[in-house]
Amino acid sequence: MFNLFSQFGDVTRSMMKGCPPVNMSTGKEEIVVGIVPAQHSFKWNTALNDTFKLELAHGADVVLSSYDCLQIQKGKVISFAPHFDAQVNIKPAGKSGAN
Repeated sequence: MFNLFSQFGDVTRSMMKGCPPVNMSTGKEEIVVGIVPAQHSFKWNTALNDTFKLELAHGADVVLSSYDCLQIQKGKVISFAPHFDAQVNIKPAGKSGAN
């Protein structure tokens, strides 16, 4: 996933408005699990069209809304997995659905 995210140009990340993150301890080895409702704003790369089955112009401003699942142990992220449906959660900036 990090390799895929490296194709996002000029990316900025923020939390979704009105959706606070949720964290909880697993009780095992001081591991904390968290879900962060996030928005990733970036410049589209046409190489992503095939990956996500979309037809967006190169350099277009887009917003990806996802629920990023993290596992943290002793202050370090040990697991990161964004969850989203590309057809629903990747939108040109300013379009509805990209809160």
